Amino acid sequence: MRIDAEKGEGVDLAKKYNVRGYPTTVFVNSQGEEVDRIVGYLPIDEFLAEIKRIENGENTYSSLQDQVEKNPEDIDALKAFASKIEQRNQQSQEALIIWEKVAELSEQGSADLRQAEYKIAEYEAVTNQNPEPLLVYTERYPDSDNSIQALIQVMQIYRRSGETQKEAAVFKTVVNQAVEQGNTDVNMLNSYAWRMAELEMNLEDALDKIQMAVAKLDDASAEQQAQVKDTQAEVLWKLGQTESALAVIEECIDLQPDDSYYKEQKAKYQSATG
Repeated sequence: MRIDAEKGEGVDLAKKYNVRGYPTTVFVNSQGEEVDRIVGYLPIDEFLAEIKRIENGENTYSSLQDQVEKNPEDIDALKAFASKIEQRNQQSQEALIIWEKVAELSEQGSADLRQAEYKIAEYEAVTNQNPEPLLVYTERYPDSDNSIQALIQVMQIYRRSGETQKEAAVFKTVVNQAVEQGNTDVNMLNSYAWRMAELEMNLEDALDKIQMAVAKLDDASAEQQAQVKDTQAEVLWKLGQTESALAVIEECIDLQPDDSYYKEQKAKYQSATG
């Protein structure tokens, strides 16, 4: 059954099943109780494989719950069950208790302990909208796989609290760390550059990062190319390089001639030249 989560009965259903993003596919039994869910888009083959997994009762909420009840010291089962709970409710007290159990059972210095400590810090930071637990985590485990995600959470807390100077500084750190690690994801670079243009901060660095993104557009769709180049134009404009911004926005118009947004952007830049 396809549901529009923003209209009619879909609003209540999305709230009931705590749907936070689209698409989300929720599988329920005849009593309306959730069996499992698939969050996000998957290619057809992967989607069908997930349906088969759920149909077979593999790694579903109830099957993992049974595993944990039978062997409450099985760290892998505990971690899988906590993650499954978080799919339903990211800030779940039930999941927190399980992560605390994982931390208690894990060996010092192990990846399991680092993951559990990250989850505990994340819960405390997001619940209280205080980034300190996550900052402590990143200082303790600077090379952890979770450190960048911890900083992203810190950045989001600063953004919600309106602390834009701190937000911009952390966002810059996150992106530079990702680049150092060889992660030059176009969407990440684009998001960073656009946000810096909005805040009018770190603009030279934003231009450097959006140029990295533009260099990776060879196989991108015309729509994505236009979106990324639009960010490039915006950063150039904020840097006072209006002629360059106009040249780039013309490329966006060529890529998406029926989209009025890019023509409006061009008009904005032209008005700035007097």
